[in-house]
Amino acid sequence: MSPRRRRFSPLPLVGLSLALMLAPSALSHKVRLTALGVFTPLRRLAAAVSDVFPRPAPAGERDIALRENAFLRDRVETLASENARLRDRLAQAAGSPKRAIRRQSRTAIRASTPASAPASAASASGTASAPSAAPASVSADPSATR
Repeated sequence: MSPRRRRFSPLPLVGLSLALMLAPSALSHKVRLTALGVFTPLRRLAAAVSDVFPRPAPAGERDIALRENAFLRDRVETLASENARLRDRLAQAAGSPKRAIRRQSRTAIRASTPASAPASAASASGTASAPSAAPASVSADPSATR
């Protein structure tokens, strides 16, 4: 039998990190800065090594990513065709209905009078027999004020 390989225990690091978190920041500031100074170059080295030798994704994750990518591409094509269809419908609807709505709104404004209008306002709209009954501020002819 070969001698058992000694495994690294993370308990000392966990204990140190808990002690640094529970200690007041004034006491642990220098220790935290020193630890950060040690681990920063190690992180850069690990990032450089992983850039040179990238780890391939597991087969299951790769399949999931490919399926999701295909689904999203299909969804983009579907939405693009729906946008084109709606754009065409909007272009077709942009012609005559707008003019009809404008004409309706003009006639609705000219023809409508409030039901509770006083007699002076009714005479201003031309319903009274004498146009002189209108006050000086209200004219019977809308073009006369211009």
